[in-house]
Amino acid sequence: MSGACRGVACGLIGVSWWSDRVSPKMNMRILYISVTAPSLRNGGGRHCYANLRALCEHPDAEVAYVGPPLEETLAGLDRVTMLVARPFGVTDKIQAALGGTASSAIGLYREIPARARVGFDVVFCETTKVGFAIAEFAGKATTVCCVHNVELDFMNRGARGFSRLAARNVRRSEATSVGLSDRLLVMHGHDLTRLQGIYAEADIRKRVLLHPVCAFEGRPPLAYGARKKRIVVPGSLDQRYNEVGILAFLAECWPSLQALGVELVVAGRNPRPILKRAVLAAGAVLVENPPSMEEIIRDARLVLVPDVGGAGMKLRVAEALSLGVPVVGTREGLFGYEEANEFGRVVPSIATMADAVREIITDPGLGERLAVMARRIWAQQYSYTAFSARVRAWMDELEPGLGGRGPKLSQR
Repeated sequence: MSGACRGVACGLIGVSWWSDRVSPKMNMRILYISVTAPSLRNGGGRHCYANLRALCEHPDAEVAYVGPPLEETLAGLDRVTMLVARPFGVTDKIQAALGGTASSAIGLYREIPARARVGFDVVFCETTKVGFAIAEFAGKATTVCCVHNVELDFMNRGARGFSRLAARNVRRSEATSVGLSDRLLVMHGHDLTRLQGIYAEADIRKRVLLHPVCAFEGRPPLAYGARKKRIVVPGSLDQRYNEVGILAFLAECWPSLQALGVELVVAGRNPRPILKRAVLAAGAVLVENPPSMEEIIRDARLVLVPDVGGAGMKLRVAEALSLGVPVVGTREGLFGYEEANEFGRVVPSIATMADAVREIITDPGLGERLAVMARRIWAQQYSYTAFSARVRAWMDELEPGLGGRGPKLSQR
């Protein structure tokens, strides 16, 4: 299967015998485990795809995949063998619940034949929720865990009942993953500080590599002066921290900005009725479930990220930078983007966002300079070229098969 994957057809159930498929010319055999299908359709999927593709592009790598099926043709995955690739089912959820594990991926993991579990040099886990896999391979292979977010910050702290039990399982898996992984790929320094604050681990910084998100290159940016006088608020509108932030911006900032004669566009997936009504009442434009955000953002003079929470890094910021669009956001919305005041503005609260928006929109020269910097910083830090170079660098430093982190960490 050219350009996408092999072993089994993408999206189908099946097992490929790893020991029969590895190439004798390769000297780094990688087991890749994900709970999210690599994809270009959502932020988490895009980060997984970037990781998987970068692993495959290493000249010495051969990658075996365990996770949900790939439902689209993705370039650069010629070296992927589908070991177990199928959707999660009810049985997987029951296995996870009864076993106290954090992810239904346990069902897929158990389908890997015993003779296909040997011979791996590197085990790459796309989440801390598969601590069971890291625990099995610790000391037998080099274990690498990509920390998409700190689970304590991401999950509902007020959860009760089964949700509270699930949160406890996730935290326990995160402790195992942090404690036993030889390499931790963490998006930014704030998440690293949070991990240090939660888990008692003196040498965690020695094992951490900062690994921010990337945006793939699309169409070239429009000339700043040729763009519409448009402000865009993109995001997953069904996420509570996005919805609350947008509602606050509409109430606290937008009334004072309407006199600027700008168009406000709120775009994203699955907005709830409360947000739909608020956007309509504000005289703004709502674009629900757009097939692509690129053209909406590309023609904008400014992107807003009025988030009040969340974790990890907001990929929509990197996507705005790739299109040369300045960004104004809260500290929570711009975590990880150390250059934020070079390509836009970081504001202390949503209530203060109006001043930053007004400063940029009313000064085309400033807007154009920020747009140039946005594209430059994307190329240097958040492009796939920069991303894959980081992956190749740490892969070259790995000593395949070393592994062995010792006992699990305790939690503070």
